[in-house]
Amino acid sequence: MILSVLIFASLPSVNRFFVAQSEYITNISEHKKGPQLNAVEMKELDEIITKGVKQGLSIEVIIKTNHLKIAPSTVYRYINENRLRVKNIDLKRKVRYRQKTTSKPKAKPIEYDYLKDRTFSHFQQFMIEHPCANVWQMDTIEGKKGGSAVLSLLYTKTNLQLYFKIAQINTSEVKQVFTSIKEYLGNDLFTETFACILTDNGKENKDPLSIEMDEEGSVKLTKVFYCEARRSDQKGKCEKNHEHFQEMTPKGRNMDGYRQKTINHVSNQVNNYPRKILNFHSPLECSLKLLNKKVFELNHLRILTPAQIILKHIEK
Repeated sequence: MILSVLIFASLPSVNRFFVAQSEYITNISEHKKGPQLNAVEMKELDEIITKGVKQGLSIEVIIKTNHLKIAPSTVYRYINENRLRVKNIDLKRKVRYRQKTTSKPKAKPIEYDYLKDRTFSHFQQFMIEHPCANVWQMDTIEGKKGGSAVLSLLYTKTNLQLYFKIAQINTSEVKQVFTSIKEYLGNDLFTETFACILTDNGKENKDPLSIEMDEEGSVKLTKVFYCEARRSDQKGKCEKNHEHFQEMTPKGRNMDGYRQKTINHVSNQVNNYPRKILNFHSPLECSLKLLNKKVFELNHLRILTPAQIILKHIEK
């Protein structure tokens, strides 16, 4: 038996097979190790990644904006192997959003007058009839309980999100924001920009007419719709985008000391941050040809270079 194996292994074709198989296994192993950087290249990579993380950028965005020819998985491996100064704790959070489930029976939503012709079903019908309409999702970002907050408006086509400081979370403050927007844009541009607005059933949103109508209350300029109760996922883009805002203004922080100028600075940073979903373009960049420039002036938005983007906590 042993003699048979030796004779078989001595055949040229079999030898070639074992050599080829060995080379194949070696190549696969080397491929999995990724690109082998020398000391100089590794130092350059370390500088770029460290600088980007200090700016609050994700690994994917750092690679894209610096035109690095390296896979994100390789950079993460270098970090895990302590070959870079950056540590895992320094990286942006990876948040997963799940719809909340409960064993408790759902309460039947109360039909308020403000919901007439404004339910989520009406919104879906509106979108069937107006598929190209400019849709915005509206929400509030609460600071310290009972204090100042921020009203946010997200443009669903590009994830551009505008922010407006409000003294309290109530209908009067929301009305004041929209009155200012209408005055600045004018009725025609306001209608063109804000074809419809989707929001939740929060107490501050229960006066849709103050948002929809012109100053005299005679012409309807937009249409407000409401998500179903406890279905914030129906305006999930708005909810998700708040994560970037709160990277600069942590959840629960007292916003009383913030001026609108500070809120505009946060907006400029967030709206210039490149997004993977936008092929690493920023919401502002993608919105330039879709919205009138006066819309960007509401938050004094301007294009920033990657080096100017710093999504880190700010002081008042």
